[in-house]
Amino acid sequence: MRSQRGIALIAVLWLTVLLTVIASGFAFSMRGGALAARNTMSLAQARAAADGAVERVAFELGRPRNTPDVWLPDGRVRAWADGEIAITSAAVDESALIDLNTAADPLLKGLLENVGGLDPDASERVLEAILDWRDADDLKRPNGAEADDYRAAGLKYVPTNAQFASVGELQRVLGVTPALMARIAGSLTVYSQQRGINPATAPRDSLLAIPGVSAEQVDTFIAARRSPRRRRMRRLRRCGGSTPKRPHPMV
Repeated sequence: MRSQRGIALIAVLWLTVLLTVIASGFAFSMRGGALAARNTMSLAQARAAADGAVERVAFELGRPRNTPDVWLPDGRVRAWADGEIAITSAAVDESALIDLNTAADPLLKGLLENVGGLDPDASERVLEAILDWRDADDLKRPNGAEADDYRAAGLKYVPTNAQFASVGELQRVLGVTPALMARIAGSLTVYSQQRGINPATAPRDSLLAIPGVSAEQVDTFIAARRSPRRRRMRRLRRCGGSTPKRPHPMV
């Protein structure tokens, strides 16, 4: 009789363990399903918010330029909230950026000096290294760098002697440090195929690269550019500015 009660007790214990395992597995499965559903909903909300942000940016850019607070594709960051979702956006006109493959040499050098922070000698070396990278020959410019220079620097690659395929490729050029790359990458493109930049939408760093232009002139121009046309003209007059008869060769 005692042995039968012992067997029954063991059976109950095993049944309890089995039910506990089944309940734990069910709870874990339900928790996983709930997390998956929540993640799916969050992803859907994020996609909807991103689509809405794109639509808003397109709408704002399509408004008449004489509208107050009009948006320009000048890289300016705009922020707003869509319910509980915080959104930031920035529209950039490719023609407002400096093309690594076709930009005029003074414009590239101005970017290296005024935005990259290099001194004239260092900027000349980096500029000529860029030109040597993208030209089709192995002839080294006086301050440039060709295959032998890269090997001497212990690098396992040499110039492609072809146009840059992306802005990121610039970081492979001899003399382009990570710090320099971080400062100038946002002002560069490989898609505009222009020698200059579009001043109507160019961001501040692109405008600073124009030879002979000061930071104060750039800031005044940007402030006037963001105003409706009538207020823009009044501000230019107050600042002593005037409409140039001939555009700067870099724009």
